[in-house]
Amino acid sequence: MEKQYFIGPDKLFGILYSPDESLNKEKSVLMVHPFAEEKKSSQRILVQISQYLSSLGYTVLLFDLSGCGDSHGNFSDISMDQWLKDISNAQNFLDEKIGVQLTNIIGVRFGAYLSLIFNQVNGGKYNIICIEPVFKPADYLRKSLRSKLFKELFTYGEVKSDRKSLEKQLLKDRMVDFDGFPVPGGFYNEVLELQEKFGPHSEGFTNKCKVIWIKQRNGRKDETEKEYIERTVIMGAFWNLTDSVDPSQLIELIREFFYE
Repeated sequence: MEKQYFIGPDKLFGILYSPDESLNKEKSVLMVHPFAEEKKSSQRILVQISQYLSSLGYTVLLFDLSGCGDSHGNFSDISMDQWLKDISNAQNFLDEKIGVQLTNIIGVRFGAYLSLIFNQVNGGKYNIICIEPVFKPADYLRKSLRSKLFKELFTYGEVKSDRKSLEKQLLKDRMVDFDGFPVPGGFYNEVLELQEKFGPHSEGFTNKCKVIWIKQRNGRKDETEKEYIERTVIMGAFWNLTDSVDPSQLIELIREFFYE
């Protein structure tokens, strides 16, 4: 059974997937989506994962962070503090409104990093599954700027921006467009501070965490974080594709993690 809600005072949009028209109060999952355009591309896969886990008896909440999807707010006002508050509000919604205690969180890409921070500040009490996690979010945003320049080249036949100048704008708290998503400079500075405080080598940061990396067929995997690779699934980079991707291997691995 699927039911839509607007959650908490910030009116976060969420879909609750309940098994067999009932609630399982002992097995629950919160889904945390990736950043900006990657959220749109991965939505279908996240829905399929949620539906599958519900069929196994889990109560699953798939929700949109503030300024994303159908949640209230503007993307231009995003902050790490707000998004961590959103996860807390989603957890409280499950606990207080639905009567289900949160036990598991699945985060994808940037959403995995948010999930790990949330778990760290809450004493590491949740089981975390990270799908292609972003462990160094400031580096990820800088790479996103490079992607913006490539898209300008293909769209206009020339590069109209300069990556270093864009980074300087972010550091000076100025708004920068990330492929149609206006990112405030304050967000970038928040990310820099959190990356220094919370990283893969921070004590306890990856406790109770299982990592799934996606390896594109015939492609090479960046092994800079290879010590955190637990399992690798061969499939398309679903967060960066408009084409349909078969998620069966990914879903099966998630099932194995839950039943280990």
